[in-house]
Amino acid sequence: MRVLSRAHELPLRGRSAEVRKVYGSLQSAQDFGSVLFTFEGTPGAGRSRMLHEAGHIAKSLGATVVNGLPRGDEPRDRPLAVLLDDIHCTGQEEASTLVALRDRHLDTPLVWFVARRARWPNGPVDSILNALTSHHEQVALAPLPESAARELAADLLGVEPDAAFERALSDAGGQPQTLRALVEGLHEEGWVEIGATARLIAPIVPERVSGLVQRLLHDCSDFCRRMLSVAAVLDRRIVFEELATVLETTPSGLLSAFDEAASTGLVRSDGGHLTFAGELFRRVMYESMPVTVRTALRRQAEEQRARHARILIPARSSADGMRNGVPDGRPVHVERWQRHRRPGLEPRGQHPARLLAPAGEPGASTARAAAPVTKPEEAVRPAKAQREETADAGAELRPQAGWEQLTDRQRTVVELAVQGLTNRQIAERIFVSPHTVNYHLRKIYRALSVSSRIDLFRLAHNHATAAGVPLAERPDV
Repeated sequence: MRVLSRAHELPLRGRSAEVRKVYGSLQSAQDFGSVLFTFEGTPGAGRSRMLHEAGHIAKSLGATVVNGLPRGDEPRDRPLAVLLDDIHCTGQEEASTLVALRDRHLDTPLVWFVARRARWPNGPVDSILNALTSHHEQVALAPLPESAARELAADLLGVEPDAAFERALSDAGGQPQTLRALVEGLHEEGWVEIGATARLIAPIVPERVSGLVQRLLHDCSDFCRRMLSVAAVLDRRIVFEELATVLETTPSGLLSAFDEAASTGLVRSDGGHLTFAGELFRRVMYESMPVTVRTALRRQAEEQRARHARILIPARSSADGMRNGVPDGRPVHVERWQRHRRPGLEPRGQHPARLLAPAGEPGASTARAAAPVTKPEEAVRPAKAQREETADAGAELRPQAGWEQLTDRQRTVVELAVQGLTNRQIAERIFVSPHTVNYHLRKIYRALSVSSRIDLFRLAHNHATAAGVPLAERPDV
């Protein structure tokens, strides 16, 4: 196998846009005199690799390349490119050196290529460089696309990875350092078979990756590490409210810890949601938790989700001592009462929803007093006609029969389904297989007499409206 020992000897993959900007900055130096070009990224994003590439490009264009602070005796007949890595770690001494060099290259086109850690506060060197340069450019290093990850693996292995290997590469989240650790670690531990392609024997997490994650966690505070470990057990997508409940804090109390985790590159924002930057990171933290702790955390999370998912009608007392139309003193589902009560008993012209109004609100006890007197000829109308009229009046808001037949787990599935989650996403949230979610949905459809998710959403919406409990979120249907 051809695994190269130095990252700089490998071709640069997935950074063509950044390379074009480097060429542009060298041209800008001819126009502006001095340019500050910053590569910003989390640990392992490839900042040093891009800095090395910038120096190679500058040298190919005839510039003098200085790795580190200039000494002041560099040639002045051609452009100068200065490479400074990890300037977020520099201090006052380096800043003083820069001040001393302020006037030595005034007539020379100068480009400062610097690399710094994302989400890290500026230091004295940043301030001096901003003052010394007249044009500034900044590039945030994004995760590599899947095609670049595949090319990087082929560079390391000498052959293309097979389909199973490619799927394993996607778990690195596009981070170059993690990708390299994954490929080299799998090969070293004997989990890669080299032939016409590189075949992955088993998608395990190699020690190289575990060590990398542990080093990143070492830079985090105790609370941040604990938060990430719990989040890894609860879900692949990080849910603030749920995580705050388990950690016995508030969602706002997690913000500083998440900023800290984001600066290490362990988590990132994905489509408006916070997720682990790579599934490998989550797996390492998940597997580091004892099995008993994982089980207890999952049970606690499931109970919280079940409580959130229940669509029950709150009990309401009226002025006549009745609760939801039955005597106070025992909790009753309105669905059950609606199913067993005799139809047609409401005063004519009164909407059934008014029977649920709390005492003191318009339409509660006053609604009964204001009901028109039944005329003799109306009293002998067929009971069937009265029932049909009542059903038409209350169809929009009457709770649907069948809800009380659902188990807590099925109610959880309904809650997640009407939020627009797929079967696979629901399975990840409640720690079951997609096949099991499909099984639950079939039973739910049968119990509620619906045949699609759109019908389920409409039914759930009507049911929640009758209950006075709004749905958590309307899906795009």
